[in-house]
Amino acid sequence: MISGATKPEKVTYVIPRASTPGMVLLGGTFEANNWDTSINIPTANRILARAKEVMPALNEPTTRIHAHNVGLRPAREGGPRVEAQFINVPSTDDLIPRLSDASADTKTSLVVHAYGFG
Repeated sequence: MISGATKPEKVTYVIPRASTPGMVLLGGTFEANNWDTSINIPTANRILARAKEVMPALNEPTTRIHAHNVGLRPAREGGPRVEAQFINVPSTDDLIPRLSDASADTKTSLVVHAYGFG
């Protein structure tokens, strides 16, 4: 669930953790050029409060915070890049498995660039 996508100060996301049923990852900040990876408790409290608004089940008395994490999601100046490009790549190398039908030294591969969304 993502909420507030049109207002960066209101972005809130709730992501279920497949490995731990009932556990969710909460987040939602957009701070351009902020590379500080220390935990900011007031920010964490704001994220939790917004998440409780969009997912009332988080208001249950059994809800617990298991950990705080800080992640950086750099945005790209000028907006995201979404582009398809064909490139020639080696078809033989020590790291590439030998295929019986590989007849050329290179092959054309499609690379889809899709990054910089912040």
